[in-house]
Amino acid sequence: MQSFYEPISPQLWERHCLRNDAGYIGMMMLALEGTMFVLGILFQFVVRVFSPDLPSFLLIYAGIYATGMSLPAVVISLITKRRHFPLSPSRSMRPSDAFFGILAAVGICMTANIAVNYILLFFESVGVPEPEMPDYLQPTPTSLLINLFVFAVLPSLLEELVFRGYVLRALRPYGDWFAVIVSALLFGLMHGNIAQIPFALIVGIALGWLYVMTDNIWIPVAVHLINNGFSLLLQYCTIGMDNTEVGMVNGFVILTLIVIGALCLAMLVVRRSALLRRLKRKSSLSVGARTGVLLSSPQFVLCLVAFTVLTIADVIGSMG
Repeated sequence: MQSFYEPISPQLWERHCLRNDAGYIGMMMLALEGTMFVLGILFQFVVRVFSPDLPSFLLIYAGIYATGMSLPAVVISLITKRRHFPLSPSRSMRPSDAFFGILAAVGICMTANIAVNYILLFFESVGVPEPEMPDYLQPTPTSLLINLFVFAVLPSLLEELVFRGYVLRALRPYGDWFAVIVSALLFGLMHGNIAQIPFALIVGIALGWLYVMTDNIWIPVAVHLINNGFSLLLQYCTIGMDNTEVGMVNGFVILTLIVIGALCLAMLVVRRSALLRRLKRKSSLSVGARTGVLLSSPQFVLCLVAFTVLTIADVIGSMG
């Protein structure tokens, strides 16, 4: 018996695949937020019952954070039978390109600091104060090492594995820049407060650019580590200084890194580096169509709503 069928158009098939991948990403983000919320309650309970000293407090937090950030991505990927591994083999590249690319991205991160300061000034002008960030750094080498591990090493590894290794990679078949922007948006929203969302969004774009240009997850991990580590080192070196001195030191270091980053970017341009090549992955759908497919996924929309609600709650809490 002969069977007849109507072939599926490339656009229709891409819509189908993108909707499935949007659902996968939405489930991962919801699982991440839910796990972080539950573990956060557990963390508060442990702290109240045992009243640990500051080093123990930070190490308990590190365990909670590492579990909440990594476990949902792994579990959801296994449930949905995703076969890719975030630490996949990378394409070979010139060490000099990697070096200049990392420093150029660090310069972008430092530039983002300046841009975000103006954004926060605008929020303050309309009555939304900058949320207070906890400070766990003490003037001892041990405290610095623990803080570097908890707030630089762990985030640079785990957040890059989730947002570049899983999320961005899942979206790459629909266009590299589309994948970079969407993963950066989710990366920014995940931070949940107005002080970090704009900065993380800009940084996420730079990290995503490096990842798609190198297919090497360790390059954005290195940039993420340098950015967070420099922040902690600056904070450590300025302990005991007044606000004017702190501002001068921070301004000098940030401007120096911006200049170095700009020079490295210029070197990449002059050398016609592969990091500045045109991205080849394109989609058969328009940006609007792809965005519409993302927003047609209930799981993806729910994760956006959850991120937004948590951010609004944080703003209201800072105003209270």
